[in-house]
Amino acid sequence: MKYYANTGGGPTLQPIDIGHPDYLCLIEPDTAFWALVKHDKMAKVFTGGELMNAFSKKAGIFKEEMEVLRFTQTPSAVYFNPTERCNLNCSYCYIPEKMRH
Repeated sequence: MKYYANTGGGPTLQPIDIGHPDYLCLIEPDTAFWALVKHDKMAKVFTGGELMNAFSKKAGIFKEEMEVLRFTQTPSAVYFNPTERCNLNCSYCYIPEKMRH
C-alpha cells in the first residue's frame, strides 16, 4: 500500500521550522514519527518517495508503541505549571488554599 502524506490516506505530517536554513522537521503526531527533511525535498515527501516507504513499513509498530505509552503506563508523578494567567483560585489547585490568597 502506498502512503501519501496529508491526504486522508496516510500519515498527517506537520512541518516544523527548526531555524535551520536548509532543513525542516516533519512530525506525525499520532505515532511520534519525525524526520529532518531538506526544504527542496518536501514535495517528494508528500507525494510518496523514500521517506513514506520507510514510514509505511514501520507505521504499525509506531502506533503500537504510542498506544502502550498513552494507555498502559501508570504515571509516577504529575506536574502542574501555572501560567501567567493563573488566578490561584482553581478548586483542584495543588497549592493549599491558605497560600493562594
